[in-house]
Amino acid sequence: MFNRDHPDRALAALVFVIAAVARMLYIYSVWDSPSVQYVMGDAQAYHERALEIVAGDWLGNRAFYQDPLYPYFLATLYSLFGSGSVRVLFVQTALGATTALMVFWIARALFGKREALLAGLFAALYPVSFYYEALLLKVSFSLFLTTAALMLCLRADRTSESASHGSRANVGGWLLAGFSFGLATLTRGNFLLFVPVLLAWVWWGQGKGMRRPMAIGAVTVGLALAILPVTLRNAYVSGDFVLITSQAGQNFYIGNYRGNHSGAYRTLPFARAHPRFEEEDMRSEAERRAGHSLSPSELSRFWFHEAVAEIQADPAHTARLAWRKLRLFTNHYEVPDNYSFDYFRSELSPLLRLPLLSWGILFPLALVGAFFVRANRRAILLTSYVATYLVSVVLFYTSSRYRMPVVPIVLVFAAGGTARIANLIREREWRTTLTALGFLALAWSVTHQDLVQDDLTLYRLKLGTQHQIRAQKAQGEAVELIAAREYVAADSAMARYTELFELAEPHLRAALEARPHNPKAQQIFLQMMVLRIKALEAFGNYPEALTAARLLTETLPNRSISWRLLRDMQEHAEFDELER
Repeated sequence: MFNRDHPDRALAALVFVIAAVARMLYIYSVWDSPSVQYVMGDAQAYHERALEIVAGDWLGNRAFYQDPLYPYFLATLYSLFGSGSVRVLFVQTALGATTALMVFWIARALFGKREALLAGLFAALYPVSFYYEALLLKVSFSLFLTTAALMLCLRADRTSESASHGSRANVGGWLLAGFSFGLATLTRGNFLLFVPVLLAWVWWGQGKGMRRPMAIGAVTVGLALAILPVTLRNAYVSGDFVLITSQAGQNFYIGNYRGNHSGAYRTLPFARAHPRFEEEDMRSEAERRAGHSLSPSELSRFWFHEAVAEIQADPAHTARLAWRKLRLFTNHYEVPDNYSFDYFRSELSPLLRLPLLSWGILFPLALVGAFFVRANRRAILLTSYVATYLVSVVLFYTSSRYRMPVVPIVLVFAAGGTARIANLIREREWRTTLTALGFLALAWSVTHQDLVQDDLTLYRLKLGTQHQIRAQKAQGEAVELIAAREYVAADSAMARYTELFELAEPHLRAALEARPHNPKAQQIFLQMMVLRIKALEAFGNYPEALTAARLLTETLPNRSISWRLLRDMQEHAEFDELER
């Protein structure tokens, strides 16, 4: 990419192979897990939209609410491989391996060969990347596009700098860089905040004459070529001007209303935690408050205004919340969203438990690396990207996957910091070495503060609920088959129900043990056990139904339905015993 030396290409190939092999091993280790097989939250929304596209509804009927590009990418893979194929995830791992390769080349352009190899290996073996590449989330796709865009910016800048044809800019290179970054914004709209910074950086580095306007124009045209079709599509289907998505105001409100004390995503009292339901619920609430219907752009502006009102009502809360978001962003903990990295690491994959470098140490190393190259113009582009993205997160809300877009660049600087400290030690520059190590120790203590005590309860509750939903469906099929006197098929459905129940029950019980007074956990466990008792009753298995009723009364003794079911099952069991 930047250097055609054979040793560089050999090292780059090594990075790619290591990244690809590690990722394939990880996919094989978790593929059969329900945590991967079940799609939840945003993943479910992407999956459902991809299926609609495959079925022919490629245009849609309303302005995009979620970032639009990933469902189309997913639909393409579904068309090629099918929606349940492991090959869909293998494509995501290929993107991850290619991202590691691009991290190598970015580090090579900024530092040297040794730093490039370190950065590539960091990216190849970063465990959180493995985790996201096994899920139907846009993380790996978005990382691929943003890393490519930044690499192409550096490449276009280097080509322009070394060009010998006077006032001409590298129009083709800047056009491709702008187009790549435009595609990246279609996976994460807050990248738009970086566009003015990018244009200023391009202007600053292009010298005098026509090089500046030509480069700026090429980047702008590239951005427009990627984004304008989406804007026109939104206008066509909704009759409204929506640049990319209509959810910016809603997300700003979620991240800043006074009921959010965590700095992460929190379900609003009037909205359901699913993108499609959330869109509908937030529209209903906004129109109720406004007293009239709202277009998509008006809806986003309404929630922006509501968020500003919340901020003005309690500026101290806003300041505390922003400080917490900043601390969470820099903290070693991977804040869960739809899925939990800690659960995958502790319960599913030995690969994630390997002593590989984590964010908590890589981020301090990156600060050291960025400091030592702070005057480098290309380093300024990368640090500006990280800083701008950090601001966007603090403005909205954070989680593990919202931090991922800066990881490739953090790995580049972490490699630079590691190599520089090693050089200082080798050259016996002890004063600078001790200063750098002291800073690392201080930064490590900051990134390893215990900000969140996660007992995995919420994720176990989500996973148990997914098992229960499928168990309920199988139980309903069994009852229908019994009514139709198709007893063999009913037995098969009942066996499937029992298997799913046995998967759900320990998760929901664990959630209740961790949070015994949580009303949602109680309600879901109650619903599951009632279905279990009714299913066993329908099959005449009264002893097991009685056992399940006893378990229910032991777990939820304050629910009247628990004792009523116990009494009924005792009567059924006694009558059944007399009949025998």
